[in-house]
Amino acid sequence: MGKTSGALLVILLYAAPARAEPFALTYSYSNLLDGNLHTVLTPGELRTATEEALALWARYAPIHFFEAPDAGPPPSDVDYSAAGTPDIRIGHHNDTANTHAYFPWAPGGLARDVHLRTQYADPFYWGFGDDPSPYAVDFLATMVHEIGHTLGLAHYEGEPSLMNATLIWQYAGLGTAFLFPRDILSIQSLHGAGVGSVHRLDDMLATPEPGTVLLLSLPLAALVRRRFHRRRQALPDDRCGAAL
Repeated sequence: MGKTSGALLVILLYAAPARAEPFALTYSYSNLLDGNLHTVLTPGELRTATEEALALWARYAPIHFFEAPDAGPPPSDVDYSAAGTPDIRIGHHNDTANTHAYFPWAPGGLARDVHLRTQYADPFYWGFGDDPSPYAVDFLATMVHEIGHTLGLAHYEGEPSLMNATLIWQYAGLGTAFLFPRDILSIQSLHGAGVGSVHRLDDMLATPEPGTVLLLSLPLAALVRRRFHRRRQALPDDRCGAAL
């Protein structure tokens, strides 16, 4: 994306009126937990960090995230049909593509997908920010950044922000994620102020109560709206420098 078109995109995003009504998004782990990610983190730690990243954005905006069984092709930058797939599919490329996420208006099934880099020419592995190794990349901070893109946030360079193009911020491990004031203002300018939630698939299956059934209906409705009313604007994906 060129500088002119990027600036125009930021203007369009942040000039849009805030929407205050809550809405739901489904998410899945695609191949993230298949054991092929170059990481010292366990599958449980990867899940917990992802949920913390989702919950961080939901702390300031009325967005409800519901885990769903994954569906769709293996992660790649090749477009695919969005029909029947979760809104946010989180996985990895088994190549040297930079970590990146797609904006909500990207074409087809790629919209909102998150792709983490698996292999690097230089020594590298996914860890947490409190890992003293110079080769560790903070998975939690990266997920916060990339999920911001899936919610419609562009890069911001004017002041400290987790959405800086070159991600230099690191957390101190699980339970330490935070947003800067600019990040909070940005997400609320798009989605309104409020409080959302994160719902794991196993928790939902274990509690089939009437209230849970009602909550489950929200992401289904959101999924239908997204799949049939998405703008087909072919914009390039937004790549962050977290794993460079």
